[in-house]
Amino acid sequence: MKKLKSYINALHLHPNFFLWGIGCVLLAFLSYYFKDLFVIACILIGVWLALTLIDIFLLFRQENYILAKRDLPIKLSNGDENPIFITIENQYPFDTNVEIVDEIPDQFQMRDLSFKLKLKSGERKKISYSLRPVKRGVYEFGNINVIAHSPLRLAKRKYSLWYNEETAVYPSFLQLRKYEIRAINQNLSLIGVKKIRRVGNNKEFEKIRD
Repeated sequence: MKKLKSYINALHLHPNFFLWGIGCVLLAFLSYYFKDLFVIACILIGVWLALTLIDIFLLFRQENYILAKRDLPIKLSNGDENPIFITIENQYPFDTNVEIVDEIPDQFQMRDLSFKLKLKSGERKKISYSLRPVKRGVYEFGNINVIAHSPLRLAKRKYSLWYNEETAVYPSFLQLRKYEIRAINQNLSLIGVKKIRRVGNNKEFEKIRD
């Protein structure tokens, strides 16, 4: 019973489902004036419902057809762009279009972070985005939500992949690394270590022989 409830919650209807329904209703309405359309309307309604059931079966016949994983840094640099990576894999026996919605921490106040892409059967792709925190503290990431549909495009299945993670935001260590490199270069120049440019070691013409 619990598994059936989770399947019902994961089931969503594609906009094409409603377009089919509107067309069938219009034909059924016109059949009151044109009797010959009644049979056609009944056939189309039967095809519409049958294809919808087939689509649901294709999407739900196994437990996990979509796999996703978030690669999150151990710590985030405050005030800098921090890259986040999501790897997604399609294990359906057919190509599918997916929409990925990542639940990022509330501190960013972003509710529309989503990505749409097409995955071939057995294909794995990696997507990336960046986050720029402006406040120190602990940031909590939620689930990775993936909405997939089959080529029939009448139903959709939502995967809520549990991937709750926490990471801390530290002072801008990315900028600190840049300053450390500059300081090292300055210290080397102070103790007499200098960069010497040698003729012929690069592709630029610095000296031409007579």
